[in-house]
Amino acid sequence: LFAYGQTGSGKTYTMLGTPASMGLTPTDMQGLFSREEDHPSLPSSCRIKVSFLEIYNERVRDLLKQSDQKKPYTLRVREHPEMGPYVQGLSQHVVTNYKQVIQLLEEGIANRITAATHVHEASSRSHAIFTIHYTQAILENNLPSEIASKINLVDLAGRE
Repeated sequence: LFAYGQTGSGKTYTMLGTPASMGLTPTDMQGLFSREEDHPSLPSSCRIKVSFLEIYNERVRDLLKQSDQKKPYTLRVREHPEMGPYVQGLSQHVVTNYKQVIQLLEEGIANRITAATHVHEASSRSHAIFTIHYTQAILENNLPSEIASKINLVDLAGRE
């Protein structure tokens, strides 16, 4: 899911929201966890992992893993022959409840690069991608199987 538009049009607000008004990302995560709570008797188990990265000036940075150096490190985008594109070295965090997701979102938002523009005082000048990896293990006809889903929630920089 991509949020695209001019600076100040509400892309980040739509994707992330505020503490008073949840955006799509927290709403999606709340929905995943409430689904698990509503159906505890289903013969399945799930694992949810999240990652959060930004792309700024063609450099990829992990928003949930800080560099020990003064200069931020750059991650590399690679291509796996079967799985497709991925970011080498990007941290993935297993989350077991909604509160953990919110803590990670807040940490990532705080680490984003912002700058003043003529439209917005603290505009995010980077693309940000919050990825949800949802894996469900099920037992069907006494045979184990796994369903894996990946959702990318993308907050693009201003289109100008």
